[in-house]
Amino acid sequence: MTFSPARPIGIRSRSKAENSFVFVEPCRVEMQSLYEGTLDRDLTADQSALLFGRLKGLLQDVRNGVLSFEGGNPTARVMTRHDCIYEVRARPTRGRLFTRELRLYCGEPQLVARRILGLHLATKPGQAPDVGSEQNEAIDTAVARAEHWELQHLRGNGG
Repeated sequence: MTFSPARPIGIRSRSKAENSFVFVEPCRVEMQSLYEGTLDRDLTADQSALLFGRLKGLLQDVRNGVLSFEGGNPTARVMTRHDCIYEVRARPTRGRLFTRELRLYCGEPQLVARRILGLHLATKPGQAPDVGSEQNEAIDTAVARAEHWELQHLRGNGG
């Protein structure tokens, strides 16, 4: 089974209309880990707190349908590896660089109007090449969770 997204990808998060946002359970746990400063041992407690605050603001943009996919420094980008999801880029303020970058992978299921799913929260190398393909693994995890959510929803066991 493959996840059936609303198209074009990210349409809801940039529609200038209200959306409902739901974390799939593993992603909710990952958000809690970021809040607690334990998502990535290479991020300090202060860095985790800063990124958590930035992500909270971006989630409000997602809910309000005003996320930016364009321009010189977009806050979101459609994944070419699997073009059914997109990443929300929580970054520190200008001029600050962390050794790890935070990404929230999201999907917009065609099955449920105005619904956006938080699928996976992960980090990737910030200033160094991603030689371990961490981002590819994170994208694959997000897609698997989207497929699982859709299968559960089709069976009537989740929402």
